[in-house]
Amino acid sequence: MKAFVTQLSAAIVSGKKVDLEPRIMSGELVRFVNASVGTESWDTRVLRTEQLSGDIIAADVTITAKKLGKEGTGTAVLLLTRTSAGLKLSGIDLFEVR
Repeated sequence: MKAFVTQLSAAIVSGKKVDLEPRIMSGELVRFVNASVGTESWDTRVLRTEQLSGDIIAADVTITAKKLGKEGTGTAVLLLTRTSAGLKLSGIDLFEVR
């Protein structure tokens, strides 16, 4: 879980959709992917995880980010799905980073 979140953070900061899209379920979170481009820094810390079903995990996280010179911090609930290719971000239930 922590390794996936670290890879996701690095992909967001890379500024390249090609790095981020393989970590997101196909066709999901298009707005999130587009809004992530141009992020200067993004640090995610996993606070708690919960198995929701066989393949879906909810992760409560704290995010510290910087975009366009503006820093923000807050919490989010990320939904991760286990696939044959590993974990993928499949949804965001809560995102309060300001």
